[in-house]
Parts: sequence; C-alpha cells; structure tokens
Amino acid sequence: MLNDFDAAPIPRAAMTLGDLPGEHPMAPADEPMTIQALREERNLGVVELAGLAGILPDHLRAIEAGVEPTLPERQALAAALNVPIERIA
Repeated sequence: MLNDFDAAPIPRAAMTLGDLPGEHPMAPADEPMTIQALREERNLGVVELAGLAGILPDHLRAIEAGVEPTLPERQALAAALNVPIERIA
C-alpha cells in the first residue's frame, strides 16, 4: 500500500529546471537585458551604438540612465544590437 508520499515518486536528483509540467524557464540567451548590458556584451561604445541605431549619443546615455525609449527607438536599438525587441528590458 502506498502512502501519500509514495503515490507519485519523482526522482528529483535526475530532474532539472524545466522538466516539470508548467515550468518553462527562459534560456539565458533569451532573458531580457538592459541596453547598456547588451551594448557592453558586444563591446560597443555609446557613440558606436548610437550611430548604428541612428540616435544621438547623449540620448542613448539618457536611455541607459532610465529615460524610456520610444517604440521606434527600441526597434532601432534592437536592430543595431541584433536582438529581438523583447530582449530589451
């Protein structure tokens, strides 16, 4: 006879995050990141990324400091960083 603890034994040691139903963790490459983190990850300077995105360097600095970018700015930055727009936090 099984007790409540034996009803559905799960070999927890063999499981990893995401193995259980309903668990869908983001892969590290898909996690949202700040524009500054994405820029630094690609070894780009502020002036260089701003030029690629078609915005002024001072405005990019303001965005990295917390100013909310417009949708077209987010799209341009995502394209310049070669990431989906959802990846930008």
